[in-house]
Amino acid sequence: MKKNKIVYVVMGSEDGILGVYGNVKKAYGVASEYVTGAYEYNGTLKSYSWVLKEFKQVDFMGFDVDVMDHQSNYASASISRHYFNQQ
Repeated sequence: MKKNKIVYVVMGSEDGILGVYGNVKKAYGVASEYVTGAYEYNGTLKSYSWVLKEFKQVDFMGFDVDVMDHQSNYASASISRHYFNQQ
């Protein structure tokens, strides 16, 4: 049976969808750059390994992982996992 392709969608709190990526490392890079480049950035980023751990703990698609430890800054970003080309 053919394995479904998984994509990662990066959402910015101020700009909506920032991109769709084929791997979580690229998605994390864009999300973390978005947050740290925000005006009045004052938060703490989760590490790449921590984000991977959160994805591995949840087995369903559409689950959002925030790249910030808390949401007290100007902008935030999240990564969600989806099957490519499926409803």
